[in-house]
Amino acid sequence: MEICCFPQSISTYFYKFQSISIILSPYHSYLLIPFLTLLIYSLNGYRFSISAKNEVDLHREIPKEINLNSIFSIKTKRSLRNDWTIAHNRQLYQIKDPLAVTRTKTVVVQERIDGTRHITHKNQELNYEKIKIRPQEEQKPIQSRKIYIPPPDHPWRRFKINPYKYKQREKEKKISFG
Repeated sequence: MEICCFPQSISTYFYKFQSISIILSPYHSYLLIPFLTLLIYSLNGYRFSISAKNEVDLHREIPKEINLNSIFSIKTKRSLRNDWTIAHNRQLYQIKDPLAVTRTKTVVVQERIDGTRHITHKNQELNYEKIKIRPQEEQKPIQSRKIYIPPPDHPWRRFKINPYKYKQREKEKKISFG
């Protein structure tokens, strides 16, 4: 049984209008395509919708111990630093009660639908505060290192890669001094 009163399918209309929009200026096609997609979705919903046989709502009630806000949230694991801070979305957060997470290294940050953030560990919410100013790292003064020069009788100086080259130099030195 067909409910729709349109003689042609909606996709035919869409392709006809799409070919017309190519002929039109880019401004008109920019306005026409979103309108046509909305038209297609609304007419398809009307055409293919079927009413239920039984009008009774068969959904069960949600148990009180289930927190839907926690379930429908974006959860990300974060590492807990030694100073009880975590970084999330370029912000630092300080955990206020470190006794609750003494032996852990990870916590879960929940971004809920209403825009709030909750930090949890083993389904227990932790108190935290946002750190407004990032602490500056102490810059150590740069110390110049003294370059080690081995003495003339050091074993490194005795090692010769090309002994022929060194014999040539010794002969030249003897000639120049002699």
